[in-house]
Amino acid sequence: MNTGIQDAWNLGWKLGLVARGLAEDRLLDTYEAERWPVGQFLLRYTDRLFSTFTRAMSGRPLATWARRVVVPQVVPHVLASRWIRRTAFAFVSELGIRYRRSPAVVEGEPRQRGGPRAGDRLPDAEVLVNGRSTYLQQELAGAHLALLLCGDSHPWDTGELDRLRERYGRVLKTYCLSPLGAEGSLVDEKGHAFARLGVRDAAQYLVRPDGYIAFRCAGRTFESLDQYLSDWYAPER
Repeated sequence: MNTGIQDAWNLGWKLGLVARGLAEDRLLDTYEAERWPVGQFLLRYTDRLFSTFTRAMSGRPLATWARRVVVPQVVPHVLASRWIRRTAFAFVSELGIRYRRSPAVVEGEPRQRGGPRAGDRLPDAEVLVNGRSTYLQQELAGAHLALLLCGDSHPWDTGELDRLRERYGRVLKTYCLSPLGAEGSLVDEKGHAFARLGVRDAAQYLVRPDGYIAFRCAGRTFESLDQYLSDWYAPER
């Protein structure tokens, strides 16, 4: 189920943008590059798990002994491991899937050293908007690219940012994440979002409609982001 939902979501937002003339046609080719390896991995390991389960449930003496003796001794210790539970949840939910090798994700310059990389799922954290508690992923969600500017909002090159908004306004929405923010901005009062994003001074994260990071870089200038957008998305005519 989770695989099918992610397949549909991955292709759906790309089809939507291309059909509306907001993205280059070749964006559709990245569906296979991103989702085909996931399908291969899933089939390989579900087949192995099913075969193991089938053998374990057979009536053979060794399987019967294992169910009665080994399983009661081993399973409780396995399930007590926080790492194993966390790994199992990431596998079943597929929230740990990454698209780092996709041609449609880019690590821009200057490089952002810490935090999730381009192709990773954007981490979530509690933030404030106008004093109201909400969550980062919830605020960025929508049928658009979300440009998350992390750091003090004042030193950003607003002239260059306005030009990007003018060129890509139909597909791009901008959000500011700062320790202290103006009205309407995202405020990371507890510092959890900055810690999970690995931000020390300033960083830019471009988030796709499916919640994955399409582009990221450090710094406060937008040349690298402009180049990325021009490669994949259609500017205003």
